[in-house]
Formats: sequence, C-alpha cells, structure tokens
Amino acid sequence: MALSLDAEIAFVQRQAGRGAAMSPVDPQAFVTRMDAKWQEYGNVGSPALDAVWQRIAETLNRQTTTPSLPRPVIPAELGAGKTTCAKLWCSMLPSEGHPGVLIVVRTIAQANEYANDINAWSGSPTAALAHHSDVKPRPAPSRIAQAPTLVICHRGYELALDKLLVEEAERYEELMRFRDCQRRLAIVDEALDQVYVAQLSLDQFPQVLGLVRDPRILKRHLGAVDVINSAYRALLGAPNDGLHVVSTDVLLARTTLSPAEADAALVALWEEVRTSKYVKPEARHVMKETLTALRRHLAAYRWTESERKHRALVGSRLLLPPDAGQVILDATGALNNVYLGRPDAYEVQPMAPVRDYRAVTLHVARTKGTGKWAMRKHGERIATEARDAVLARYGIRAASRRVLAVTNLDSESTVRAVWATAPLAALDVAHWNRIDGRNEWRDYDTLVILTLPWAKTSLDVSTFTAVREVELDDEGLNAPPDEVRTIRETRIAAQLAQAMGRIRLRRMTSEDGTCEPCDVFIRFPHSFGVILDTDHVLAGLQRVLTGISVVSWDAASAPRSRDGRPPAVGQRLAGELLTMAGVLSPGDRLPLTRKLFPSAMFYVVLAEAQRQGSPLQAALADLGARVAPGGHRPGTSGRVPAELVRS
Repeated sequence: MALSLDAEIAFVQRQAGRGAAMSPVDPQAFVTRMDAKWQEYGNVGSPALDAVWQRIAETLNRQTTTPSLPRPVIPAELGAGKTTCAKLWCSMLPSEGHPGVLIVVRTIAQANEYANDINAWSGSPTAALAHHSDVKPRPAPSRIAQAPTLVICHRGYELALDKLLVEEAERYEELMRFRDCQRRLAIVDEALDQVYVAQLSLDQFPQVLGLVRDPRILKRHLGAVDVINSAYRALLGAPNDGLHVVSTDVLLARTTLSPAEADAALVALWEEVRTSKYVKPEARHVMKETLTALRRHLAAYRWTESERKHRALVGSRLLLPPDAGQVILDATGALNNVYLGRPDAYEVQPMAPVRDYRAVTLHVARTKGTGKWAMRKHGERIATEARDAVLARYGIRAASRRVLAVTNLDSESTVRAVWATAPLAALDVAHWNRIDGRNEWRDYDTLVILTLPWAKTSLDVSTFTAVREVELDDEGLNAPPDEVRTIRETRIAAQLAQAMGRIRLRRMTSEDGTCEPCDVFIRFPHSFGVILDTDHVLAGLQRVLTGISVVSWDAASAPRSRDGRPPAVGQRLAGELLTMAGVLSPGDRLPLTRKLFPSAMFYVVLAEAQRQGSPLQAALADLGARVAPGGHRPGTSGRVPAELVRS
C-alpha cells in the first residue's frame, strides 16, 4: 500500500542525512553543453529552449538534494530535448559524492542507449548500467547497487512498486539501493502505467497448472491448486456480459482457506516453482505473472468482465513510490490521468512553449469502424478506402510522401498488404502499444491512424477506481460516472499525441520552434457522447501540440447512421422501459433486473433514465414514473440494480 503524504515526507527526511554529500550540476554549464549537444544532432537551439533546459537541470538538482511532494512532472514538448537533458545531467554528476540515480525508460533498446551515452559523455565506462531481462548473465545485486546510474525499463519499475509481487528480488528497495544508502533520485522518461491492472482471462487458470510438468509439486501445494480452481469456477459462473463485482468469498467458495491462508498458499507454490528444474523459464514467467495477479484479486476489490468470447477477472491499484525523489519527463504530462487525478502526488509544471506546430495539419474523418472489431470484419475495405483518400489528397505528389500507418496488431499485415501498392516514397505500418518512444520514423512526413487505441472497457474503469480509490457496484461499473469517459478521452488523446511525435514534427528546424510541414490523418467515430466525444480528444491534442491546424477529412468521412440517433439497442430498451412505466399503477415499484433486459446496454439506459434533464427521464416523468436506485430487496437474490417507480 502506498505511504501517506506525512509518511512519505518523514521517509524523505530520514534519507536526507544518509550517504555522501551531493554536488549539484551547475545549470549554466549544463545549458552550454546542451547547446553543443543539440547542434551535434542537427537541431536548432533558441533562448526559449535554453530556459527550458535550465529549468530541467534546476528541477533535477532540487529533487536530488531536497526531494518534496508533489513530484514535478515536466511537460516539455515533443522534440524539446528532455531525454538528452536527462542523459547529459547524469553524465555531469561527479563520481565522488554521486547521489545515485535510477532512470526509467520505455524499452530495452532505450535502456541500452541511455547507459551507453551516459558512459560515453561522462568518460567513465562504469557510470551507468542498463538492467533488464536481456542482460545475460544477470548482474548480482551488489553490482546493481554499485552502479551510480541504473537504467531500467518501465515494466521493471511498475513491478517494483507492486507490494504483492511473488518475487522479492524485484522490490523497489532493491532497485533504489546505492552503495550503503539509497539512490537520491529517479528520473522517469515518458509516462509509465502507474495503474496496475491485474487481469486474468478464463484460459489462464487451467494453463498455469499445466505449466508445472512435475505433478509432485502440485501435490505438495494442493491448497494453491484449490485456490486457482475455485477462482476459475467463479469466473466461469459469472454473468455472460458486462462487468460484475465478485467477492473474495465467491472466489474461495470451493476451498476451506481464509484469504490470508490462500495468499500464503500461492506464495508457497511460487517459492518451489521459482527454483524447480521441471518448470521452463518461459513458463516460470507466466506463472509469476498469474500468481501475482491472483494475489491482487484476493487482497482487493475486483470484478468480472465478459464480452463476446472474452471473460476475465479484473482489478486495479495505483502504484506510487514510497518516497518523493522523482522527476517525470513527459511531453503529454498534461494528458495523464494519474497526474491530473492525484495533485497531492504529482504537479504538472507550467512550461513556456518552445515549439510551434503550425506546419502540422490534422485531417479529421468522422466515420464508422474505428476499432479492432471493425478491422477484423472489414479491415481490407477500411484500409483501401483510407489509402485511396490519402492518395487523392496528394495526387502526383504522393510519390514524395513518407507514410507511417498505425492500426491494431491483428490488422497490421492486412494494412501493409493494401498500402504496399501505393506509389509512395516510403511506407511503414505499426500497431498500438509498439510505437511509443521509437525514433525510426523521424524522417516521415505523413501519419495515417486507421484505428483508435480503444482498449477494453475495464481499462478506463480501472484507472478511475484506482486513482479515485473508489469501489463501484454493478450499475456503476456498466454505466460509470462521466469522469470515466473523460479518462478515456484523455488517454486516447495522449496516445495519439505520442504517435504523432514519432514522425518529423518532433524535429525543431528553426529558432522560433517550428517544424517541417507534416500531415496527420485520423479516423474518428461519430460520437453520441456515451463512450467518447471526438471534440474533447481534439481539444486535448491542441493543448499539447500548440498551433496545430485541424481540418475535416471529408474524403474518408461517412454520414452518421440512423440520422445521428443513439444505438438501436438502447432505443429499444428505452422503449420497453416506457412501456412498463405505462402499465404500472400508482404506488407500484418494479425491480429492474438483467432478466428483464438481457443486454449490456441495460446499465447505460438506467443511467440515462436517472440523468437530470435527459429525454428519457422527461418521457418517464410525463407518465408519472421515474427510475430509482436499487439495493438489496427481501425475496431477491443479490442486489437489484434499480427500480421503476410510479407516483
């Protein structure tokens, strides 16, 4: 569990007296060296950039010597040199009295690059050490603790912050140990996933037991086997659609163990699996992830998620460091739901703009089929229509365009095959979750985003419950507060901005901060305001990409279906609700259950019926009826989501 604010401050004060004295990096000398390094990369500097770089150096110095809350988030724009600043600052730290620094980056390649550059720029081959799963043999804890600057990946940091790991060696305290004290600073380069979502799909439960090839191991841990099988049965028995709260008692219904005993049984199983020669390394990794997630579900609020053939057990928690000594470098910091939702822990620093994106044009299509399900059914058609619309936009000039197309993982090969026929100067296709932080497209002038990074419904609900530290009931999970939609819009805007930052708009080519001209084409949905409002996403992009021009991409747009009315299922359920209200007698109360409305849209309609001023609420009022919150009712099994009441 994360420490309270008072506890964190006390921890920082205790650490302040430990270790050797710190010699901060001189900000003026730092800016001078940054100017030289910036020119080496072929970029153009400016007084505004100098001011931002000095601000970064001063912030790193301050958080190293006197760390304080809230932790600073530096949202310097794309291509403003944040990563170079972090490398250079670390390379300028003195070897004597070094404070010890942890750097957190997205990928293994970036971790290696960070360590290599810091070593080269400092003139010491041991100034920095990259520590990740590709390093073989694995360095001893003593070697890690001796590295002045330790560079790890986001995933390793996220795991280290989770107190319910089954692997003790990955604890935060181990990574932060430096010589005989603690590292004074952690630099997080780009946002990491601070909301840990523990998700176990239906097929993972039988799979995890099958990974143990020696049945004698399982026989020695029958309690853990019972826990896994009991949770599996609980998930099998969950409702067939939507999100539904499940209790610890239900998860352990087929065992005789208490939650504490069940947790101990899972840890004991892992302790034997961890060293067993009968479990392969890949299988051991899967078991560690699965057992960690199951421990999370036993310890905290969780729910089931069912959608089509997918079914999973889901829960989340916010991962906060136990100390204050961090600086976050994140161009999209103003679009981060954790930073925005926890002002006690993080503060997005006001930064003077140094970039101008007036040369970037965002072409916005409003259409249908912007997710992976549409691409699965109509991917070839969607990719073809988008390709043809882009080619029509350029005509003969298409032959000079360098295009990056972004889609979902499953449709990447389809998109590549379709777009390979286009007469372009260069083409590449990438998928979501594998583009952030990569620089191989920095010479590309055109970005085409075919699908939005929607993710499963539970992701944004997980962020809401973790950041706000709330527990929703079934109705709240399926028709969540408006803030969940805002979280979704903010997340998607941040991911789009990161994708846009992969092409050449990140390069600063003049002192006034402008970049070379770029075009970005994005397929957005027609929004009814329930799932996402496209205009809100666009506003988020305009906040982080100052001056970007937004125009309509008419050639790829499609008219709204059914004249812009809400989805047909919701309309039908609303009609059925009004019919029921019409036949009730004054004083009647009708429990509204899923048996009456067997659809996941049921909760959306209930929320609309209770929303002040909505058309559905007004129509019910005309009949003298209203929808009231439900609760536990005598004679019913479980909780009644809501009631239809006739006055």
